[in-house]
Amino acid sequence: MKKSIARACRHQLNICLLYIDIDNFKCINDSLGHDLGDKALISFCHRLQSIIRSNDALCRVSEDEFAIYLDFIENECDAAIVAEKIIKLTSIPIEIDNHDIYLYCSIGICHHSHFTGDSEILLSNAQT
Repeated sequence: MKKSIARACRHQLNICLLYIDIDNFKCINDSLGHDLGDKALISFCHRLQSIIRSNDALCRVSEDEFAIYLDFIENECDAAIVAEKIIKLTSIPIEIDNHDIYLYCSIGICHHSHFTGDSEILLSNAQT
């Protein structure tokens, strides 16, 4: 992600980061166990990977927080389309060991034209 941001800064391209926080994930771990929670996260990551392009970057920020760096994005409307796809993903349960697990999330979007900061600033802005 840092390399992509540096390249975008050098070439004065638009930069966009989606920050995804899975809501109430602790409840899943507490009620179903960490093993099922881990399996649900892995499945969720595979789903996220399926909707982004090969040049985009998916990063795990913390236990239940992820970031998607959208490379070569024209405008913030394109980021909103990706966010809508993520929301649709959460309407489909993840089936693990005879359990239907629903992961709901909050999504922050940070879009900059001619960004000159670093990835931490971008991530902080998306979290906000």
